[in-house]
Amino acid sequence: MDKATITIQNNRSNDTLERVSWDTYFISRTLLPGEKSTHTISDIETEFPKEARVKFYMKRDGYRAHFETRYRFILDIDDNLLIIITDTTRLIMLN
Repeated sequence: MDKATITIQNNRSNDTLERVSWDTYFISRTLLPGEKSTHTISDIETEFPKEARVKFYMKRDGYRAHFETRYRFILDIDDNLLIIITDTTRLIMLN
């Protein structure tokens, strides 16, 4: 069985990322600054290569908003994709 791994790391200075997902794959409930979470995807679950944006809620000082990355990340068989969300990552605000 073919597999690929996706890791998302929160490197935003003061923001917590919540309900982090890549396409339909749930990655993490909460990522504090500096934390990361990994998910393995098999070919039983999807066809490779797969391309998607990272979606999450960003929380700071009691405020929360829904975002996705402007860039679409590509995951292929045997990849170990690391996506780092930083203060300069280009985001799109969602409703």
